[in-house]
Amino acid sequence: MDSSEKIKICSSCSNREFNPECGIVCSLTKEKPNFEEACENYSANQSQLAKKTADSIENAELDSGNKRISGWLAFFLWIGVGVGATITAIINTAEIASFGVSSMVGILGLVFTAAILTTAIYTIVAFLRRQSNAVAVAKTYTAMVFLDGVMALIIGLISDDTSSPFDSLRGFIWAITWFLYLTNSKKVKRIIPRETRTYRAFEKILLIIFTTACISFTSLISYVVATGDAEVMFDDKTSYISAAIKEANKALPEDLGDGIIWQKAICEENNVVYVYKLKDCYESGTDLLSSSELEEERQETIKILKSENDPFMNDCFENGYNIVFRYTNAIGAELYSITITPEDFNNFK
Repeated sequence: MDSSEKIKICSSCSNREFNPECGIVCSLTKEKPNFEEACENYSANQSQLAKKTADSIENAELDSGNKRISGWLAFFLWIGVGVGATITAIINTAEIASFGVSSMVGILGLVFTAAILTTAIYTIVAFLRRQSNAVAVAKTYTAMVFLDGVMALIIGLISDDTSSPFDSLRGFIWAITWFLYLTNSKKVKRIIPRETRTYRAFEKILLIIFTTACISFTSLISYVVATGDAEVMFDDKTSYISAAIKEANKALPEDLGDGIIWQKAICEENNVVYVYKLKDCYESGTDLLSSSELEEERQETIKILKSENDPFMNDCFENGYNIVFRYTNAIGAELYSITITPEDFNNFK
């Protein structure tokens, strides 16, 4: 008699109990069934026998359809888990590349992505093989999605990101909906019977790793917001400055008033360039201001930068970058530029 046949006998016994590590065991011996033909401790549970009889009739009628992975379960596995995890991995890979693989964000991103991808693949494989821990792995994946939403919500509140609560809400709804489906679905129960299910160490370890990555990333963002030291998130100065410029450009162009539009920020070799358009100016040429007027404008700009004490510009100067303010006319032709070197900034009195 094989183990599955023994489990069927035990499932209608009053002396059975469930162990989350290994499934059904005997409440008297605390061991998995090890009898050969008959168990001397067997005590029939009449209500369970009646239920099994009814289930057997229903399963016999619907076995060919209900034990196949189809319908909502197929949608969950292939779209919700498979496609969802793939999209998450692609997005995370792009983020990791922008921060640098060896940066704190890169390392945590790799751990985060590896944990969720591994869980996603294992979920699909476990269901295809009808493994006893398939439901546990799938629920672990939904727990990861829920935790990701919690992390996004906390980071959004810390950084005043108004879009974060809505993104988190979608994650919460997705995770709770599919968790309840896995718990209550008759199809899932037929494919992985409740009495045979287990929750193994592997999925527990994956969830612990994922949770640790979420907590670490949230702590890192909290530190950056509290100190303003965003540079710790990157593995080199160039990556940090490029990412900061990219982030600034998301809010541009911006109308600053008085006919001035901040068009964009760019990095040109060792120069961080801020491009402004004078939207009411149609003059051309680079002699709009005299040399003395340009110098006066440059000194005034340095004075303003000193008073504002902008963390990003300070980082640029500390890392040897020049700050260039470039002004163009209404059609984009350059009028004049003001360049401030780290020496100019540091030596200003």
